[in-house]
Amino acid sequence: MTRPGTRRLSRTLLLIAGLFVAGTAAAQEEPKVPVQVDVVVVSNQGSEVQPRQLAQMKQTFASQGLRFSSFRQLSSNRVEVARNTPAHVSLPDGKTATLRLIELKEGTARVSLEVPGVISSMETKLGREGTVYQKVGEYQGGNLVLALSAAK
Repeated sequence: MTRPGTRRLSRTLLLIAGLFVAGTAAAQEEPKVPVQVDVVVVSNQGSEVQPRQLAQMKQTFASQGLRFSSFRQLSSNRVEVARNTPAHVSLPDGKTATLRLIELKEGTARVSLEVPGVISSMETKLGREGTVYQKVGEYQGGNLVLALSAAK
């Protein structure tokens, strides 16, 4: 037969152990950031802008002195980027872009991008607004560009 004080102590120790395990699991849960990755080929062959949402990209490029007449989206991916779990996006030239979370601070994610043979490692910041454009190679007579933005 156990004494009432011993039972209370046992329950308290079990409660503390349970909170410790739960706290450790929550601390080990790494932050994940949803990222929209659009793979676009830009060129001066033709004048298509597909889909129409790429008109904004065309305007941004023009304002920076980059004149292309054709913008064609090849794929659109929503990936989750984490520190220990990189996200991979297949490119049409057979390469793979790898995105990894470096830091998440005050709603802004610092993300690294790697594309073998093209970009060994590049850092960029993704916030709630805006898109980052990065050339990742040549493709079908044009330039292959990744459009990276925080997914909604």
